[in-house]
Amino acid sequence: VGDVLTAANLMPYVLFEDEIRRDGIPASMKLLVLNGCAALTNVELKAAYVGEDFFARCESLQVASIDMAPNSSWRGNTLPYGLFSDCPALREVTINAYDLPEDLFRDKTSLESVEIGDQVVEIGSAAFRGCTNLTGEIALPASVVYVADGAFGGCVGLTSVKLPAGLMG
Repeated sequence: VGDVLTAANLMPYVLFEDEIRRDGIPASMKLLVLNGCAALTNVELKAAYVGEDFFARCESLQVASIDMAPNSSWRGNTLPYGLFSDCPALREVTINAYDLPEDLFRDKTSLESVEIGDQVVEIGSAAFRGCTNLTGEIALPASVVYVADGAFGGCVGLTSVKLPAGLMG
């Protein structure tokens, strides 16, 4: 797989099924199999949907840019649980999706830099908790309306988190 993941170069890695899942998402869109891709170091992913643990155990992954395309028929641009589980080298992330779920980057002590895109509306509890190497300032875009308690807890290197006007939580 090259550095930029597209539908064309993902085809050998896509898991296809013949049914529609209960949540209405066609199972043929279920992309699960980069899980454990030890050689992947830098990735740019533009997709409407990825499954749980998509990048889990990608032990060499250092830089990730994730752009989830909005889809009005279902919350397809919501990130799944365990997206970056067991990615100990992850240090730089640009992320644009409807929400950043609970525990998304929890205890990713290697994480040094995060850029949050203007599609992000919600940041879940402990999404960045324990990311001790995040430093400087994080500016949340105006699109963010909710940040759960403890989302940035334990990020001892952060000097500030700039909050947008109208924030709930």
